[in-house]
Amino acid sequence: MYSIVTTTCKSLTDRDALIEAALGAKLAACVQVGEVASHFLWQGKQETAEEYLLTFKTRSALVPQLMQKIQEVHSYKVPEILVTEVSGGLPAYLNWMDKSTR
Repeated sequence: MYSIVTTTCKSLTDRDALIEAALGAKLAACVQVGEVASHFLWQGKQETAEEYLLTFKTRSALVPQLMQKIQEVHSYKVPEILVTEVSGGLPAYLNWMDKSTR
C-alpha cells in the first residue's frame, strides 16, 4: 500500500527542512512543492497566508513515522497533515517508491 501525505509551510527555510527530514530519513520517495494561497479560520479569525504545499509520496507503512517527523520539524503549532491512500499506480513507479524508502 502507498500513501500521499500533504502539509503546508510558510517559508523556504521550513520547506527545505521538511523535505530534507523526509528524504534524508527515507520516509518519502518524492516530495513535490507548489505555491498556494491558503484561506482558513484560526483562533476565531479568518486568515490568509501564502504557503508552500508539500506532497510526500510514501509507503503506507511509513506514514506514522513521516507524520511524526513532520510534526518534529514543522514550525506551525498545528500543522496540516493529511493522508490519502493510493489505490493503484504504475507498477514501475511503485517499485521505485519501494526501493527509495526504508
